[in-house]
Amino acid sequence: MWKPVLLFLILLGPSLRAHSIFLNSLWVEYTQTELEVRVQVSVKEICTAGDLAFDVKDPEDQAAVERAAKGHLPYLLSHLSVSVDGEEANGELVEIQPPTTWVLTAADVSTSTSLTAEEGTDRLHFVFRLKYPCARPPSRIALSQSMMTEFSFTPGTPFNFSYLVRVTQKGVPAKDFGNLAVGGLFDIETDYAASQPAGSVALPDKRTAWTRAHEFIHLGVHHVLTGYDHLLFAAALVLALRGFWEVFKIIGIFTIAHSLTVMLSAYQLVHVPGRIVEPLIAGSIVWVALENIFFPQNARGWRRIGWTFFFGLVHGLGLAGAIVDHLQGFGPGLIAVTVLAFCVGVELGHLCIVGPMSLFMARGRTLGGERFSRGAMRYGSALVALGGLYFLLNALQWLPESLTPEALFHMS
Repeated sequence: MWKPVLLFLILLGPSLRAHSIFLNSLWVEYTQTELEVRVQVSVKEICTAGDLAFDVKDPEDQAAVERAAKGHLPYLLSHLSVSVDGEEANGELVEIQPPTTWVLTAADVSTSTSLTAEEGTDRLHFVFRLKYPCARPPSRIALSQSMMTEFSFTPGTPFNFSYLVRVTQKGVPAKDFGNLAVGGLFDIETDYAASQPAGSVALPDKRTAWTRAHEFIHLGVHHVLTGYDHLLFAAALVLALRGFWEVFKIIGIFTIAHSLTVMLSAYQLVHVPGRIVEPLIAGSIVWVALENIFFPQNARGWRRIGWTFFFGLVHGLGLAGAIVDHLQGFGPGLIAVTVLAFCVGVELGHLCIVGPMSLFMARGRTLGGERFSRGAMRYGSALVALGGLYFLLNALQWLPESLTPEALFHMS
């Protein structure tokens, strides 16, 4: 009776990969005569769009990426739409700011406390400063984007680029913020009098607090459903549980723990480098799965609750990496709204995996009894442990280069 569990986890496999969602920052500053839009563009985007190989350990690649960044401007302008009072605006390049820090040598990479080879492409950014002249003081500004939709993160899995947008009127504190996803629309209402000309495109309704919250809930859902770590860990927990109350209790403990560290990280009260967090997250998957197999008596009760809370704190540090770097400069209230909405989205994402798995396990126990429970827990946990072990070795950079996720899935 445990064979359906194996089939379920195998079918789930394509989604158990590194996150395909990328969150960049985008700043809008407006005056009566022009908009300045600053767009954060990762090295990952530039290399993918330009079909360029990049090795953070090779100093010669830095110059190659800087040259490719200059050629990336037409792509950026064609995939970022800016309209003023219903009319499409044309952007002009002011400057391209290179990353503030480059990891130039192999020695630097091996001793770096903040960047790994993969983070070199995902977390190193150029900033494109664009200017949009305005014929009249803008009353409504609308942004949309379709970045990287032509490219695949892995076979069958597209890139999913979002922007954390911050809006200011020049010389005035931040006015608006939100998340701009692919295909979404970010609408800004300025303090200038309405000046929409006749015949222009109708503008959407004014953004509300719910609109902002919904954007970050959506981001949280996608972050979980495109990430192997949270899905594997949740699967390992559910495989050992029996009954709705146990599932509710354990997932609730996990939720409280990771929400706590996400919030503390957002307020810069806690910071743990990714080189420590990522191995701990992968290790938590292996630990829980092996405990299910070899010490099933410990897979329920207070011992499992304690480990779930501890590992929840660790996973929260990983979740924080998705948004915390982009919250600098926000006020305390805006940070709280953003983080809470993101965490709600994370939990909705967890329910998408925990709910169906719990129902499947309950049905299996009804039909197969104890034999099903033991088989599902043992063999399902074995698959989860293997997946966690692979990503643990990758996080520790102990995998041969040909077996890394980048080599297997990106082939770049």
